[in-house]
Amino acid sequence: MTPAELKADADRARHEGRLDVAEESLRQAIAILRTQGDSLALAHTIRHLGDLHRHTGNVAQATSCCAEALNLYRRFEGMAAQLDVANAIRSMALVSEMSGDTDRARALWQEAKTLYSSCRVDSGIAESTSRLASLSS
Repeated sequence: MTPAELKADADRARHEGRLDVAEESLRQAIAILRTQGDSLALAHTIRHLGDLHRHTGNVAQATSCCAEALNLYRRFEGMAAQLDVANAIRSMALVSEMSGDTDRARALWQEAKTLYSSCRVDSGIAESTSRLASLSS
């Protein structure tokens, strides 16, 4: 299977609640992408695995995946879509909140808000604003 097919399988499995199947499909896609050299597709897929770990409460694995994805996006920032970078920052901010690192979460939410604003993504702006307000209280 191709990485795209594996990711599609992971998306279906996740929506059906088969999280173990989703995780395995994403891991297989990541293994293939690591050999192909498509850093942006790799970053995107790793972020989705991080989001899956965050969803299941596995903070350590989520942090590792989200940090790797964000580092990849930052290394190739000129090639990455701003919205993809904003979404990776959002994932890292959520994980930072889960781990209790509110200072880092605040900085990440501010950065995400700036990027969502430049992309004109109202839902991202609203979520960032709300999270920043909750972290300030």
